[in-house]
Amino acid sequence: MQNACKHSLAAVIFFLGILLLSAPSSARENEIKEFETALAKATLSVENSDYAGAVGLFKQALAVKPGSKEATLGLGIAYSRLGKLPDARTSLQKALSLDPGDARTRYELGVVMYKLGAAEEARDFFTAAAEKTSDETLKTAARNYLTLIAGGGQEGKKFSLGLSAGLQYDSNVILEPDNPVAATPSRKSDLRAVLTFDGAYRFYKSNTTTADGGYSFYQSVHQRVHDFNVQQHALKLAAVRNLSSTAQTGLKYSFTYSLAGGRRFSETHETIPFVTFQLLPNSLTEFHFIFDNNRYHNTGVFPANAGQSGADRAAGFIHTLRLGAATTLSIGYDFNVNDANERYWSYKGNKGGLGVQGNLGGYTATLGMSYFDQEYRGIGPAAKRHDGIQEYSAGIARNIGKDLSLTLNDLYTVRDSNYAPYEYTRNIVGFFVVTRL
Repeated sequence: MQNACKHSLAAVIFFLGILLLSAPSSARENEIKEFETALAKATLSVENSDYAGAVGLFKQALAVKPGSKEATLGLGIAYSRLGKLPDARTSLQKALSLDPGDARTRYELGVVMYKLGAAEEARDFFTAAAEKTSDETLKTAARNYLTLIAGGGQEGKKFSLGLSAGLQYDSNVILEPDNPVAATPSRKSDLRAVLTFDGAYRFYKSNTTTADGGYSFYQSVHQRVHDFNVQQHALKLAAVRNLSSTAQTGLKYSFTYSLAGGRRFSETHETIPFVTFQLLPNSLTEFHFIFDNNRYHNTGVFPANAGQSGADRAAGFIHTLRLGAATTLSIGYDFNVNDANERYWSYKGNKGGLGVQGNLGGYTATLGMSYFDQEYRGIGPAAKRHDGIQEYSAGIARNIGKDLSLTLNDLYTVRDSNYAPYEYTRNIVGFFVVTRL
């Protein structure tokens, strides 16, 4: 009897042991099944263009298996197709960290960065995708984007349209915001509304060459100093030819007509031949020559403005380097020669600049600094003028939709000169709503 009890007890213990050992195995099998089912349904939803449904299913799969590269990549693709670009970027960057060599992830990140307007970052992702994949369909798609970026075009569009509107506070109103030539006699601060519009049309495209035409408009309206309201109209032409998969050459031309306070202020013809080289997947170098033919007109506020008319030439380079998946560093230099009608407006100059751009959690932040040394021929029979212009900039942009973003930026300028009337400091703070169609 005792032996029978012992055998029965041993059998029970053995049976319980089997159950305990099999329970974790069964749980793991159920988790695997749940993950695979959610992943399969999510993939099918993407194929059927049900991207919202796919997002939920990919999240369900990731709740079971958080480290899945397939589900993380799929979630990024679904977000991208929905137009939720910041979320797409976050998921795809995580997928890339899980598998840094995956060409499809790099391609999808390229698509997202291209749509966010970060063309240089997109270029690097597409280049890496084309180099790393043996899939000819993916390789062709990446190269098509590279061609679009080289020509400055929009995906699948012959026509693009951009519009921005906002407010700026200017601590020291100067006529031309991007190229100061004179300050108000009283150095007034003011608030202004700014509206910009630009459109581009691709009228020619082949396997190696693209040609575009465009028009841009700028209007500022000041609260108080109305003589400094600026209106600009610019007509643009550009052509780009691919010399190889890593080199392009091109030519840009623009004609800009400006009004100040409703009166004719200037006309500028600008021509820029350039070449770009991509020697490494994470870098791009541009060499350019800039030739401006400027004609200025006297106004009531600027009675001696015409003396600045003449030719302005610059030659230099811009080198862009990607640092990681979301950060770009750029450095540039130009040697500048200005030959104006009046000797005292003519100068030789050297300008260097440094910029950083980073993306994090749906935000794009930029920092920049530059120094422009200008040595003028003279302000009189003997004395010579020497200016040094320091500029510091910072900005942050937030995408709030597929084609809509908010930007906040600041530009601080310090101009030193051995001729006191041209010394000043200036701070411009602006807030804009930007859209591109």
